[in-house]
Amino acid sequence: MSKIEYKNIIAFHPGYYIADVIEDLGMTQAEFASRLDITPKNLSELIHGKTSMSNKVAKNLSAMLGTSVEVWLELQKSYDARLIEIEQLKAQEKELTYLKKLDYSFFQTIGRLKDTKNKSEQLSELYRFLKISALGLFESPNFIAQFRRTELDKPDTDFISNVWVQTIFSLGTDQTTDRFSGKELRKVIKELRAYTHRDPNEVLGEVKEKLSRCGVALIVIPSLARSGVFGATKWIDRDKAVIGLSDRRKTADTFWFSLFHELAHVLDHKTTQVYILSDQKLDEWSEEKADEMARDLLIPPKEYENWLETADLSASDITAFAKRIDIHPGIVVGRLQKDEYLSYAQMNSLKMPFIIDNRQD
Repeated sequence: MSKIEYKNIIAFHPGYYIADVIEDLGMTQAEFASRLDITPKNLSELIHGKTSMSNKVAKNLSAMLGTSVEVWLELQKSYDARLIEIEQLKAQEKELTYLKKLDYSFFQTIGRLKDTKNKSEQLSELYRFLKISALGLFESPNFIAQFRRTELDKPDTDFISNVWVQTIFSLGTDQTTDRFSGKELRKVIKELRAYTHRDPNEVLGEVKEKLSRCGVALIVIPSLARSGVFGATKWIDRDKAVIGLSDRRKTADTFWFSLFHELAHVLDHKTTQVYILSDQKLDEWSEEKADEMARDLLIPPKEYENWLETADLSASDITAFAKRIDIHPGIVVGRLQKDEYLSYAQMNSLKMPFIIDNRQD
C-alpha cells in the first residue's frame, strides 16, 4: 500500500505522489512508465508501495519533472522512518502485554532499576538489565535452556522461567569474583557443611564471599510467580560460574541441598552447559549425579546406612543422629522424606524455615 495509517501516524510511499503526478499529466501508467524508462509492472509496484524508490527512478523522475533527485529519495527515507515508527509502536504495545505479567518493583529492588511508572521506561530498563531486545523472546521454552513442558505447567511458565533464570545470570555477571579454582571450591564445599546449622539469611554473606574466592557468584533471590524453576547454573567464561537459587519450599534443608547440588555441576566444569533446577529434570544423568554428590556430602552414606538399620525414626532419634554427624536435623528429615522412610507431612517441625531476606541482595 502506498499509504499506511496507524493511530496518529501516516506513512506516504513515494508511489502515492507518483500516482498524483500521472493523474495531473493525464497519462496512462503505461505511457508514464515508457517515458520514465521502466516497465509498467515496475511502475505499478512502485505506485502500490510494493517496491522502494531506486536511485535510477529518482534520477529519471527529477529529469522528467524538473525536480531534484533528493526530493524523491527523501520521500522514500521519510516513508521508511514512519514504517519503523509504526512497527516500534506495534511492538511496544505487544511488549506491554508481557510487562503486565511481571512485577517491575521486583526487578527494581534486586537489579537497581530506575524507579519509574512510565511503561516505556520500564521496558527500556528491563531490556538493559535482562540483556534482551524484546521480552517476547522469553516465550520460547528453549531460549536459555530446554524446558520440558507438562500438562501441569501454568500459563506463562516458559516465559516466567526464562525471565527468572536470566535475572540470575544478569546479576551474576555483574558480580566480581576471583578466577575459578576447582581445588579451592572442594575445600570450601566441605566448610559449607557446617553452615547448615544456621539460618541461611544469617550466613549468606559469608557463603557468597567464600564461593566468590573460588570463582563462583552466588545469587539468591525469590522465585517469580508461575516460574517452573528454582535454581540455575551457568558459566560466564571458563573462570567464572554463576549459581542462582530461590527459597523454594521455604525450608533451609531444601536451600542447602540445592546449593550443594548446583556446586556439583560447577565442579564438572562443563562451561558450555546451562543447568536448570526444577521439578522436571532436564538431564536425568547429570541431575542424578549432582543429587548423589549433594546427598553424600551432607549425609555420609555409610553412616546413614548403619543408622537406618536400628533407627526408630523418632524426633529424638533423628536429632541424635544429626548431632552425631554434625548436620542440622532438618536435612536428615529431608533425606528420609526423599527416600520415602517418612512422608512429606512427617517431622517437618525439625526443619528450619527459610524465607529470603531481600536485604541480603
